[in-house]
Amino acid sequence: MKLYQIRLISQRRGVLPKRLYNNLPKCLYDGLPKCLYDGLPKRLYDGLPKCLYNNLPKRLYNNLPKCLYNNLPKRLYDGLAKLYNNLPKRLYDGLAKRLYNAAFKFRAVNRI
Repeated sequence: MKLYQIRLISQRRGVLPKRLYNNLPKCLYDGLPKCLYDGLPKRLYDGLPKCLYNNLPKRLYNNLPKCLYNNLPKRLYDGLAKLYNNLPKRLYDGLAKRLYNAAFKFRAVNRI
């Protein structure tokens, strides 16, 4: 699937902000249930990496595909939920991008 197709799908679904979809592998967001986001304040998931879900109540991520939170290094998501709650949006948007990049590099290296 091409990037422009992914963008169109993300806009139609209206579940996640467009910027979250743009540079992520399809397996990270394909088939996400809308109910995951419905009960959360927008600041908790707007631009945050999915690895944060391991610190949210189990009922929120129980039915997600394992690829969302499996095989990420523990140091990337341990305790981050508390940190993000106290950061202004401009800070955690940039941090989210760096965390994703680090996670994908880690996974690529460990796959070889």
